[in-house]
Amino acid sequence: DLDHRYCLVNQQYAKALNTTTQQLLGRPMWEVLDHEIMEYALAMDRHVLLNCEPVKYKQVLNTRSGVRSFLFSKFPITDDHGAPYLIGGIATDITDIEQTEEELDLTKEVLAETRDAAIVLDEQQQVLISNSAFAEMSGFPKEEASSAMRLFLMMHPDLVDMLDQGKRWQKECQFERRDGQLRTVRVTANGVIREERRRYVILFRETA
Repeated sequence: DLDHRYCLVNQQYAKALNTTTQQLLGRPMWEVLDHEIMEYALAMDRHVLLNCEPVKYKQVLNTRSGVRSFLFSKFPITDDHGAPYLIGGIATDITDIEQTEEELDLTKEVLAETRDAAIVLDEQQQVLISNSAFAEMSGFPKEEASSAMRLFLMMHPDLVDMLDQGKRWQKECQFERRDGQLRTVRVTANGVIREERRRYVILFRETA
């Protein structure tokens, strides 16, 4: 409410704060949140009330599951005259998303240093990462790496099937460049599952 007391909370929010919904109802934020977190949350509430507009911000909380990152969305709840009388909030756990982004950034750094042409695909065979060596080998600019891989997968439909079965795919074969030239390459591909999401890591090395 306007005095920053909890009027309604769900079990997920209470769980994130290591308490229960019953213990939160009617209590002000400063009795529940750590001082630094509470001060920032109060500042965001004041912004919502003063400007009568929603805000978004990120905060890190110590939960039963460890340190987790949350994206908070705060918004005014108004009466029939447009005056705010409550503050609504939704907290979305974005820890896994941040970890995935960090892993992708690390993977990009590693692949950037390898001489092999390298590419990482998602479950729909869309390109997540490609390095400069792949652009040089394929003749396709980096933003068109998906086009290069579509051509390659059309010529080798067994690749994804093998990876989905948990098998490693290794073969010497032809790779068609953007200009139509064929290059002989040694291909090594692996399927990787991270947090129930499948990724395909494919390396190309020219042999002739």
